[in-house]
Amino acid sequence: MAEWLQRIVGHWKTAFLVVALLSLTASFVILGVVEDSIAVDRMDELQQKADSTAKRINDMTLNGPLMGAASFVAATDPDIRRLATRQAADNDPPAMTRISQLRKRFDGQDALLTDDHGRICGYSIDTAESGIGKNISFRPYFLRAMEGTSNVYAAVGTNTNKRGLYFAAPVLGPAGERSGILAVKIGAETIDTVLARFSTPALLLSPQGVVFAGNRPDWIFRLAGAVEPARIAAIRELKQFGETFTKNQATSLPFDIEHDRALLDGQTLGLATAKVSWGDPAGDWTLLLTEDSASWLSSQRRWGTLAGSFVLLGLLGATLVLFLNARAQRQAARQRLQKSLVQLAQEKSEVERTLIQLNAAHGELNKASRHISDSIRYASRIQTSLLPDSASLDGLVHDIAIHWAPRDVVGGDFYWIGLIGERCVIAVMDCTGHGVPGAFMTAIVASVLDRILSDNCHDNPARILNQMNRLIKSALRQDQKGNDTTTDDGLDAAVCVIDRARDTLTFAGANIPLLYAANGDMVEIKGDRHSLGYRSSKIDYTFRNHVVRLTPGMTFYLATDGVTDQVGAVRRQLFGRRRLTESLRPIHHLPAQQQLDLTLAALCDYRGVEPQRDDMTLIVFTPLPPAGEDSVAASIVA
Repeated sequence: MAEWLQRIVGHWKTAFLVVALLSLTASFVILGVVEDSIAVDRMDELQQKADSTAKRINDMTLNGPLMGAASFVAATDPDIRRLATRQAADNDPPAMTRISQLRKRFDGQDALLTDDHGRICGYSIDTAESGIGKNISFRPYFLRAMEGTSNVYAAVGTNTNKRGLYFAAPVLGPAGERSGILAVKIGAETIDTVLARFSTPALLLSPQGVVFAGNRPDWIFRLAGAVEPARIAAIRELKQFGETFTKNQATSLPFDIEHDRALLDGQTLGLATAKVSWGDPAGDWTLLLTEDSASWLSSQRRWGTLAGSFVLLGLLGATLVLFLNARAQRQAARQRLQKSLVQLAQEKSEVERTLIQLNAAHGELNKASRHISDSIRYASRIQTSLLPDSASLDGLVHDIAIHWAPRDVVGGDFYWIGLIGERCVIAVMDCTGHGVPGAFMTAIVASVLDRILSDNCHDNPARILNQMNRLIKSALRQDQKGNDTTTDDGLDAAVCVIDRARDTLTFAGANIPLLYAANGDMVEIKGDRHSLGYRSSKIDYTFRNHVVRLTPGMTFYLATDGVTDQVGAVRRQLFGRRRLTESLRPIHHLPAQQQLDLTLAALCDYRGVEPQRDDMTLIVFTPLPPAGEDSVAASIVA
């Protein structure tokens, strides 16, 4: 042992202060890992919201009913074609009837029809205003439509200074030639309404970075990025935003949209963008969604994670200090013994003094050993507190019995049973190792499982395993390329979700099978041959769900490999799944506790004098009562 470490271990106050500081530091590191993992998930969800909202905007506009109706009328209506080809007078009544009907059906502000030179020959509006004779051949939506592309063009009216969306479609002649365009303008408030459902800033920006719509009216026409004279001049040249940038002073957004985080009024926002394709000649428009990152991890869960990590790490550190102290005392005792043996040849009287010293040293060793044993027993109490108590199991299933036996005082097996919503969740985990390292892994697994179940995926065992695989790899930093850590830890697991409303049990397993008895037969459902959290575990691996239709009296069994891998005393062969199945077959109709007792007795008889090889967990449960039991109980009550 290094001299500096001996000095620290020799001073109890200093040693425990170092343990406390290291535990606190490591707890903050674990909290950071948890926060980073949650942030990645929430940013993925925010990006999915942005993509779906952008698709919704496209479905409402370019792919929407107004665009379809305008394109159909422009391509097929003979009155529209006759007016566009100047075979009828301006505002010809038959054509204007169709144009006005189209505008009013979709709450349009105005609608217009041009010839192939861009001259307006038909104009529909609710006011006395008229655009007849005006030439719009320079407008981008006219040029795109005359190229044969129906498009949506967002702009500000020069006369009204109001935001609008122009839906433009080409008018087709008898031979398919383009004879003009039909355009309908609706208000941009349609887009504002879509974005108003978000509580944090949600904006739609033009290819030039101009805010055109959103849930922040005071930000309309602000610019993303720096406000520079050359940039403003280029935007004015487009004439897409009317007189906005001529009469008003341009201002920029209070944050940079090029990053995935932004600080706004003391809030840290997550940012996600998606493209909206309208056929604008300048390029795609940008949808920006934000979300307050403070909502991603509640203060209660943050402090709970920090406190839990600190307590467990502190306990393990204190155990290590006691162990090192005992080791140092043992070395000191050995040195004293060697010195006494040398002196024995010189003075016989020194023997009695040496024996006294040895007795004192042995007393110190026994005291240190008791300290270590007490610490490990206390660790066992903490680990046991992570497991559900027997009182909490009442009413979850018809009958259940559990055997949980670590090989040492603490171990790497863990199980969880509870009611989430209307469904009962039963999970069994077998973590790497046993003893204190395995117990530490169960604490991490318990924290991860609690987070997954609180995120409302308790009705899907396969998704629980998928999430657990990803979060365990992230928590142990085994998903980072170039990580030079020498650990390769993980676990096997099985998850069952019992839905009493549908009389179904859904199972997903990672190297742990599900065994059940039905109608006198024993059936085994093997889990996926893929563990969770190890370096070799694929982060994108998708586990499979297996659904079992429940019938009265069916009994289910979950066991870790500590049961099946136990070595026998006679032939030194493994107990195995086949012996477990055959032991259960003749007794599957008995109450769960009696089945468990008889099975453990058979295992104990097979094991003989052989020591327990691994942590053992065996759960026997019956979701539904046997056929007729409910009706009998009902008749007794009546």
